[in-house]
Amino acid sequence: MTLVSVVLPVYQGASLIGGALDCLAAQTHRPLEILVVDDASSDGTPAVVEDWRACHPDLSVRLPDLSVRLPDLSVRLIVRPENGGPGVARNDALALARGAYIAFLDADDRCVPWRLARQLARLEADPGLGSVGAWYDMVDAGGAPLAARRLSATAGEMAWAALIHPPFLLSTLMTRRALCRPGIFAPRHQGEDAPAQRRLLWQAPAAMIEEVLVTYRTDPHRPQDRRMGVAMAEDLAPLTGPLSAAEAWVLHDALLAFPNRVSPAAIAAVSGLFALLGVFRGLRPAWMTRPEYNRLFEGYLDLAAPFLAAHGEALLAPPSPQAPRVAPWMGPWEAEWRALAGDSGRPRPKEIFPAAGGDSPSKLSG
Repeated sequence: MTLVSVVLPVYQGASLIGGALDCLAAQTHRPLEILVVDDASSDGTPAVVEDWRACHPDLSVRLPDLSVRLPDLSVRLIVRPENGGPGVARNDALALARGAYIAFLDADDRCVPWRLARQLARLEADPGLGSVGAWYDMVDAGGAPLAARRLSATAGEMAWAALIHPPFLLSTLMTRRALCRPGIFAPRHQGEDAPAQRRLLWQAPAAMIEEVLVTYRTDPHRPQDRRMGVAMAEDLAPLTGPLSAAEAWVLHDALLAFPNRVSPAAIAAVSGLFALLGVFRGLRPAWMTRPEYNRLFEGYLDLAAPFLAAHGEALLAPPSPQAPRVAPWMGPWEAEWRALAGDSGRPRPKEIFPAAGGDSPSKLSG
């Protein structure tokens, strides 16, 4: 039996946390460990979690040939003394997680009963995969449909996009505990998962399960948080040089709109994307081969044909000579993963992860 740990941060979520626990208790996969991290809520959220546990005393499974019960689903509550933001809360949970696999869910999101089973089966079937996400539907606070998110992308395309925009909704993500090094989430209140997804996707390829497994609750009228632009600028600065929050948003929007909604008037933003592609060529993930990168780059050239006709020289300006030679978000992890490559210069994906038995982490954890 493979233990899965679910990381569930919550802040002022007394009215929502019970529903999140209900949908996780309904999961078809067992055994399951839920780590609820209350980020110093003042609305009684911890008491709601304790009441939920009191109303569900029998969270165990009876083995058919034994007269004993084994832990089947556990709910662990961690209460932070002060608010640190969702990144800090998730890091706290990861430090205590025991499962070989980690899934994420926010308190206001919901998932179908087979979500964890489907994602675990995909990861266990392919030892070369590090993480999997899934399609999701967006709804408002009352549950009314807002949008359907159906991303189809290769592992290389997602690793590239992660430079600017996290390709996964975090509540759809399952990954291997071996990849979740201490402090993987940024200690901030907005954009905290962007560095984490970048680190996960650069350590090992990821895949998208093309099935709706999660419902994401959001407020379409909520004003844009300025801290998000600041966070993106902070993440991009080592690759592009100093950026304002507004400039970071321009790059972000150009990536999401390219090429269908980008006009030649936006040549500076498109040029910025191609400069980042040049940086990506030098830094590309340890598992990504040069032919894989070339296919990605040539695909962008094909899409950019209308721009190239008028602005080719400006569009393909080389990246800054100050561009880093090592991915700054990987830090000391980079050397370890490069070392796995041997003489080839790239790790062989099938050898990255051994078979995970029970709740034992892979040989790369530590």
